[in-house]
Amino acid sequence: MSVRRAADSDVDQILALEEQGFEGRELWSRASWASELAADNRIVLVAEEAEEISGVITVQQVGGVAELNRIIVASAGRRTGLGKTLLAAGIVAAEEAEEMLLEVRHDNAPAMALYAAFGFEEIARRNNYYGNGVDAVVMRVELEDDDADD
Repeated sequence: MSVRRAADSDVDQILALEEQGFEGRELWSRASWASELAADNRIVLVAEEAEEISGVITVQQVGGVAELNRIIVASAGRRTGLGKTLLAAGIVAAEEAEEMLLEVRHDNAPAMALYAAFGFEEIARRNNYYGNGVDAVVMRVELEDDDADD
């Protein structure tokens, strides 16, 4: 398994992952993913083995703040550590950021556990953000400054 920068040619496989990870109005379109890949301030990474993409992460970086926009792991790759690998790679790639933010459905226990394992803490809630009774939890982690000891 390797993690690499995503390319435009990966969009079809990314969209297949999108359909495994989200539904309805939460689905990102081909145009949304094309915009992620084209934006100067986005880091889009894919996990791949034998030319098959099994995970994707996209991080937006503006100044000292990185925001995790999306992380998706293929159904077959869940509970294998792939989410941890992608999140770790996304954090490393956001090397200029001092902190990372994200939002997650309050009822997505596996994702909440993953983020907590990386030190993310809840800083806010957006009530009913995903629909009736489904809140968004806003989480934050301070990122280590590798140059602090220099």
